[in-house]
Amino acid sequence: MKCVGIVDFSGKEGKSLTVKLLKELRRREYKVALIKRFTTIQGLAEKDISEEEIYTQTIVNCFLGETIFSFKNAKSLEDILALIDADYVLIEGFEEDKSYPRIAIMGESRKGDCFNGLEIAGYGEAHVPHFPVTQDITQLVNTIEDKSFKLPHLDCTACGFDSCYAFAQEIIKGNKKLEDCVSLNPKVEVKIEGTPLPMNTFISGIVENTVRALLSSFKGYKKGHIEISIS
Repeated sequence: MKCVGIVDFSGKEGKSLTVKLLKELRRREYKVALIKRFTTIQGLAEKDISEEEIYTQTIVNCFLGETIFSFKNAKSLEDILALIDADYVLIEGFEEDKSYPRIAIMGESRKGDCFNGLEIAGYGEAHVPHFPVTQDITQLVNTIEDKSFKLPHLDCTACGFDSCYAFAQEIIKGNKKLEDCVSLNPKVEVKIEGTPLPMNTFISGIVENTVRALLSSFKGYKKGHIEISIS
């Protein structure tokens, strides 16, 4: 799963660009998802609150060909992504999560301090020295295909950097590759329903040592690759 953020510095083009990007990604036959976080409830259409919603923490509405989940507590971006099956995810909001690149929608004038080093492209007419800016949707989607990614946001420092944010900046500069993320490529791999569970090196080391210590007491144990399946 690859992610890219959409950051609207113009204040008016966000929805229009997102729709165009989603349309082009679908034309290329990708499974796509959109995550939007609103700062206030005014960002959503008003709706009647049923009596059931007052007494529950989670509501699941099932329709023909569609299922809608409603949680009564805020979910982290990592929690939300765990529920999504998609090739590409466009994200609006969650700007404090600096573990994936973003496309900046340019206003008439923006200063360099608006950028955080995670921009892979800009949309609009303004030009900046930090990254390419274009109005060509095909070119933007090509960039998304080539440069979008998602780090596990663990800040484990096993990569040699202080945070996933710093490591993400190095990926965008071309100095590092996603494959260099130790947490995404651990010695111990755990999958839940087919989805890898990110672990930092400390936790993966504990899991490995615990499993090997437990199995070493069994007859027939020998060092080497171990596979365990739990249903």
